[in-house]
Amino acid sequence: MLCQLQLLVTHRLQLSRDRQVASKRLQGLLTAISPAVERAVDWRRKGPLLMLGYWQTPQAIRNAGAERIEAVLRHARIRTRG
Repeated sequence: MLCQLQLLVTHRLQLSRDRQVASKRLQGLLTAISPAVERAVDWRRKGPLLMLGYWQTPQAIRNAGAERIEAVLRHARIRTRG
């Protein structure tokens, strides 16, 4: 039982580290594209990351418009801070 728990904890730590590495890599790429957008993104929230999955550049975000972005976030059940 203890061995299984240790295995699960180790696996969770590895997943957490992998997520952190991927997040830092994404931050670096976004900084190269647009430092202003990178500064505006809250990396702890799902909504901005989902949005960047759809539209990667400031121009693409502008072209999408608020209504389309809201529709995508609503469809993904992303809630606003509140």
